[in-house]
Amino acid sequence: MAGMIKKLILWKLRLLSRAYLRFKNIEIIAITGSAGKTTAKVTLRQLLPSSEIYVPTEAYNTEFGVPLAIFREKVPNNPRNLIAWFTVFIKMLGKLFIPAPYHKIVLEFGADKPGDIDYLTSFAKPHISIVTTVLPAHLAGFYSVEVIAAEKARLVTCLESSDFAILNFENKYVKPMAAMTKARVKSFGREGADLVYDNVKFNDHGMVFDISWKGDKYHVNIPVAAPQLIPSYLSALLVGLLMGHDIQSLIGKLAKLTPERGRMNVILGVNGSVIIDDSYNSNPESAKAALRVLADYPGKRKIAVLGSMNELGHYTEIAHREVGELAAKAADEVIIIGDTAGKYMYPAVRKKKAPVKAFATARLAGEYLVSMVRPGDVILFKGSQNGVFAEEAVKYVLANSDNASELLVRQGPMWQNKKGKL
Repeated sequence: MAGMIKKLILWKLRLLSRAYLRFKNIEIIAITGSAGKTTAKVTLRQLLPSSEIYVPTEAYNTEFGVPLAIFREKVPNNPRNLIAWFTVFIKMLGKLFIPAPYHKIVLEFGADKPGDIDYLTSFAKPHISIVTTVLPAHLAGFYSVEVIAAEKARLVTCLESSDFAILNFENKYVKPMAAMTKARVKSFGREGADLVYDNVKFNDHGMVFDISWKGDKYHVNIPVAAPQLIPSYLSALLVGLLMGHDIQSLIGKLAKLTPERGRMNVILGVNGSVIIDDSYNSNPESAKAALRVLADYPGKRKIAVLGSMNELGHYTEIAHREVGELAAKAADEVIIIGDTAGKYMYPAVRKKKAPVKAFATARLAGEYLVSMVRPGDVILFKGSQNGVFAEEAVKYVLANSDNASELLVRQGPMWQNKKGKL
């Protein structure tokens, strides 16, 4: 019975979304990738005026979420309540008969299993498709990185010749997608791309790098210490350029970005320490990228606080061991959070003879951490969200803990109830 109700709700969402997009002649900018989707979306919100483009605030990227984002509706408080869904459908139906408040919309397309992208494009076909990167994430549903890449490629194979595909030529799985689409391709990467970047360096406020576009060179400042997120920023920059905006104006806005919480944000910590807060989520490649930033970031002592990485399937053990081995090289001390990380990452760090401690919860890790932080320390926080919530450890070492609700992810009442006593 529950399965039939789900199918009925999805059918209605799909039907209404397809009608709305077609009748209102709305253009879609769709973003997919193993990492960086939300960063690209949020960057677009800050680069382009709301009069030109609508960027939903919610991280809706599923078969349920994308239709709700299109209609600017939210998931009912009780998703199992049919009456609540009926109310949502009535509101969506009513919006078919009034002018749309936007003509272009930015949507995230998530994929947990093969077929997810095809389902979303069946009613929300994009005009501009962005593929930020392909990494070994959600392997429990895909089994291999190659299968993930094939799924992400569906976002560009559905495009027409008048559309655009924005591709990360630095990623070996994304670059071949240029030959899979009829669309016009715009690319970015370190070499051989339309938009080339290099010379990445860190400073007290984040990072700086150079870009080359149509034969001219520009200097870019971004208030985030995250080279791994450069694909997200450059993809958003390319969208702005395609929409006719001046590159100097766009670069100026990049320098004033308000970073997304929990995504490599640089925050002042207790006792004169520096926090690199990447607590939003984690997968093997993004964890390794964050550790490389920690290793290169200026500071006296490097501390890596690493939580378990979820949804890795058969790759779980080897992924945690690899991250642990790199952490032992990048950090002067490693702090582990969660059962899975404790089982596989902890012994990998110990094997490299690096100082390491393991804790069952983020709050226990935070209690230990605050007792040993010294001036000049640089502390990286990284972990998957469900069951880990590394941001709860960050709270203990914020220079001003009263700002936690403004600086950290998942601080609302719903999240605090979900975390419970973790």
